[in-house]
Amino acid sequence: MAEARRPVVVRLLLGLVVATALMVSVEAALRLALGPPDVPLLIEGPKGGLFVERDGRLMPTQPDVLRTWPRSGAERSRPRLVVMGGSSMVVGEPGERAGEVAAARLDMEWVNLAMPGADTGHLVAMRPALTELKPDVVLIYSGHNDWGNAVFGGLYRDVATVRVAQVRGVLGRLRTYGLLEQALGARQIRTMPPERALDVQPLTATQQAAILDDQRYRLRRIVQQARAEGAQVVLSTVVRNDVFPSAWWYCPDRVAALGVEPVRDRVPDLSALDEAALATARSTSDCRDLDYLAALRDFEQGVPGAALRLRSLVESDPVPNRAPQAVNDAIRRMAAQEGATLADPDEALRGPDGIVPPRLFMDGMHLNGDGHHALAEVFVDAVERARADAPR
Repeated sequence: MAEARRPVVVRLLLGLVVATALMVSVEAALRLALGPPDVPLLIEGPKGGLFVERDGRLMPTQPDVLRTWPRSGAERSRPRLVVMGGSSMVVGEPGERAGEVAAARLDMEWVNLAMPGADTGHLVAMRPALTELKPDVVLIYSGHNDWGNAVFGGLYRDVATVRVAQVRGVLGRLRTYGLLEQALGARQIRTMPPERALDVQPLTATQQAAILDDQRYRLRRIVQQARAEGAQVVLSTVVRNDVFPSAWWYCPDRVAALGVEPVRDRVPDLSALDEAALATARSTSDCRDLDYLAALRDFEQGVPGAALRLRSLVESDPVPNRAPQAVNDAIRRMAAQEGATLADPDEALRGPDGIVPPRLFMDGMHLNGDGHHALAEVFVDAVERARADAPR
């Protein structure tokens, strides 16, 4: 019986090898002919989209982009640095924003393709701008809004979206998969400004994994788009303020009973904290807010390890409007895989306690003037390395 089955097994294995070889050949041929996969991504906004044709030129509809949009199109007197991201690259005083400061130090023209609320999906849809601008260097600083838009926009609440993101995370680099999605009429839709839901809900581990899958897929696509326009690419990690409270208080009444106002727009004042009551409350409740207050108190008192406890609470937050460490790890790997230059402020700006100093931030992720200048130093180094690697 075993001898009779052997030819069948051999034929199955040979068939599998032939099928695999055929799929690899088809994939290689499609990549050579058509390039990497590209799933259509549409942006809907008050004026229909991110860009309009005007007098034969592409013009942005978003005010934040229009402010730095060059009148000369692709022509320029200096090398052009295009920055892509969300509000982290917009919020700040004129002349003090990290991309602007870096461009000035590098003697480059600065074009800011950053918009409040823009996630990697919005950035993918900016491909026409890269074609119009023909940048010398594209710097991508994006990570937080994929998570904030999921938390406050309800983007991953339906099972189908999560399943598609999971499949795309595995097969998204295949041109054959991209063609299949196009043939089935697949498309991703983003609004600008992003829609915000009133019923904020914690994200499950499955939803968070799907967000990360989509984020990796789209970041890779942005890098490939920039490369296709002849630009050098700088891919940056993102920084966050681990001392800032969560976007959601889980037991605000218990926090208030301890003498602390559960605020979301600033670090809470602990001057009236009832420490004995906090110790009792923590022994009888597993509310993460109580752990946050204890870690914050210890951080303010200089207790060793308190900063890393705060960081751990951000990592485990069920309402993660700040990018988890997995995002920066993915960015580092992608820079190496795609041959992009890595800017790593998440590593460069950390203090001896293991976190980026909270004095550099306005809130949980937006930098103040000092923070922008510190980030600009990291950008300058990365852009200089990218330009040094550019073909002559």
